[in-house]
Amino acid sequence: MMEWAKIAVAISIPQLASYLSSHVVTTIEGSWYASLKKPDVFNTPSWIISPIEITIYSATGYASYLVWRNKDGFGGNATMALAAYGISLAFNFAWLPICYQTKRLGLATVGSLAAWGCAIHCVRRFYPISTVAGRLTIPYLAMLSYRTLFNIAVWWHNYEGEGID
Repeated sequence: MMEWAKIAVAISIPQLASYLSSHVVTTIEGSWYASLKKPDVFNTPSWIISPIEITIYSATGYASYLVWRNKDGFGGNATMALAAYGISLAFNFAWLPICYQTKRLGLATVGSLAAWGCAIHCVRRFYPISTVAGRLTIPYLAMLSYRTLFNIAVWWHNYEGEGID
């Protein structure tokens, strides 16, 4: 496989997962989310989220390619680094359906915290393999940090004894 094709695959994986995850909720987002109390400081305009996510997922996809390339595939240190990346993506993309389909903000917060923790591990694992890859994953960690704080704030403002069930 040509090098550009490997890069395209690495970038496409988080983009495709993001598309599939968001496609699940686009039909149900409407009134429930709009009715939630949200803190003004964290309430990002929805039009800016997609361009930011596309950029960040492209960067993390390319970072995963760099880690894979620098360690000749999935061997050695790359195995744990790419596993942390994959698990973080899985938790990250599970967050949307958990939040919007089940409407369980507590459980969504736990999922967001899990994605955040795995992303920290991912950044720590990527850096020794490729400094560029480590730096490219920092915006992903920042996005998850923001989303986790937002999720906690929304849960807090709308708490009605839900718990994290």
